[in-house]
Amino acid sequence: MDRLTTLLFLPWQERQAAEDAFLPARNVGVLLNGTVANQRATWAAGIFRNWLESDTTYAATPTQVTGRITGLPYLSEDESNLLHLGFGLRHSNAKLPVTGKKEAEFFVSPLFVETTPINANSFITYDVEAYWRKGPYMLGFEFLGNKISSDTDGDSNPFGYNISGSWVATGEMRPYRKRSGIFDPVPVSKPIGYKAWGALEVSVRYSLLKMNQANLTGGDMRTFSVGANWWLNQKVQFSANQRFITLDRFDTKGRSSGLNFRLMLILD
Repeated sequence: MDRLTTLLFLPWQERQAAEDAFLPARNVGVLLNGTVANQRATWAAGIFRNWLESDTTYAATPTQVTGRITGLPYLSEDESNLLHLGFGLRHSNAKLPVTGKKEAEFFVSPLFVETTPINANSFITYDVEAYWRKGPYMLGFEFLGNKISSDTDGDSNPFGYNISGSWVATGEMRPYRKRSGIFDPVPVSKPIGYKAWGALEVSVRYSLLKMNQANLTGGDMRTFSVGANWWLNQKVQFSANQRFITLDRFDTKGRSSGLNFRLMLILD
């Protein structure tokens, strides 16, 4: 779900590390999607081949086939209480070497984890997602696993996950978009003005990106984040995120932390 939600509308300033370590930020292809069961379930399927934006020939460009399904096994009558489950799958024929790398969960940061290029035969990524939202409260879990098959470098299974929680202290509720199975941004019921202070959301998250395996020395990165988003109105937001990071790489452990502020203006 994190990858399908506009970054500016997430409870945190950055996505969990595992979401960006192996997956491209964008790709060129065709996608079909729809809903079933009276919009309580969604499906999507696509095929992508990023030849137009790559430095390789068409024949040497990997082809990715993707799919995602979601469902609402529980939805209260007034829709203020729901449970979202989802599963995504991506397959690549890996015609180019596969490399996993990721900065810390900051907008500007050096690389913390990085694998050597892997000459893979195939590359499969799967994502499991579960979110519970009741009014202004939301709890979430996402697991992202990778299965990299290689005759020369050996098979590997780097993975990552995050556990998160958020609370809109001013009482607003994130709407759920049934057509695509994601959550919309926090609505601001009382924009800042006379006796009104906008909307305030606070959040916590723990994430793990694991790239240390028998044949990989990319590093294991654990990140604990706390944050706050203050929406003055629907187009102006001030946010602060504090992160505590533990990195285990090359048999050495290190710790770092940082505080990041952001002022966001949405211009029509």
